[in-house]
Amino acid sequence: VSDGNLYVTICLPMHRIPVMITLLPLQVAVVVAQRVAKFLEACTVGVTVKEDNNVRVKWLNDVLIRDRKVSGTLIENEIVNGTTWLLIGVGLNVNAAPNIASKRLACAWSDVCTLPIPPQTAYAIGQDLAIALSDWAYSDGENNANEILLRKWRSFAEFGKEYELRGNVVDEQGYQGERVIVVDIENDGQLRVRDQ
Repeated sequence: VSDGNLYVTICLPMHRIPVMITLLPLQVAVVVAQRVAKFLEACTVGVTVKEDNNVRVKWLNDVLIRDRKVSGTLIENEIVNGTTWLLIGVGLNVNAAPNIASKRLACAWSDVCTLPIPPQTAYAIGQDLAIALSDWAYSDGENNANEILLRKWRSFAEFGKEYELRGNVVDEQGYQGERVIVVDIENDGQLRVRDQ
């Protein structure tokens, strides 16, 4: 925890992942989005919120509030004594959003929450995320775990939006990419888009 934000790495053995491995980033996004949505609901109780605080996911695993990034994930792996461990790094803006020059705007929970955020919130969320992902990995799984996960991810997705796919670097200001419309997600987690 730094500046009231969360930076956590959760380690899971790859052989315990109950879905196709390419769907793991989507599961992390769903777990984070569920907690962000629950938190926002609790911190705006009894208050009329004029702006859209709906929590969304952006492929592959970014979590957004008001179209601004509040959380992201990086996944790496390490082999130790013959076991492949997945290192799931989650960053979550609780009290402050980074001020970076980027096309992707960021926000923090504190930007949209109408009640004070308790000091140990980031730590508690980190523990909760670790337990949720561990419980999921060590569960017996379900026969249709891939389908269930895709359905959950779709419930947070916003199809029909235009996005710019990253392209070649054109200058120091950023990237030039192709503009596409997000249509759906494939069974293996790939994004389906419509181009010009």
